[in-house]
Amino acid sequence: MKIKSYSNIDFIEITIQNIYSRVSLERKMSTSQIRKQWLIFSICYLLIYPLLSLMINLPQLFKLDLSQFNLLEKTIFY
Repeated sequence: MKIKSYSNIDFIEITIQNIYSRVSLERKMSTSQIRKQWLIFSICYLLIYPLLSLMINLPQLFKLDLSQFNLLEKTIFY
């Protein structure tokens, strides 16, 4: 089994071909289909991005600074 190695120029050429094929595919689609795809994409992005950021920040939210908690407890109960 032979593994192909690509140079940077080959990679750029393949990327440009992919972009051209996508653009030609979008030209074949109707405007309403493209709008629907972008709407679905934007809704998914708006739903998933906050969830991901919350999941990343969740461990930091649960790190409690006990010294502040003790001060709060003393001011409330004493």
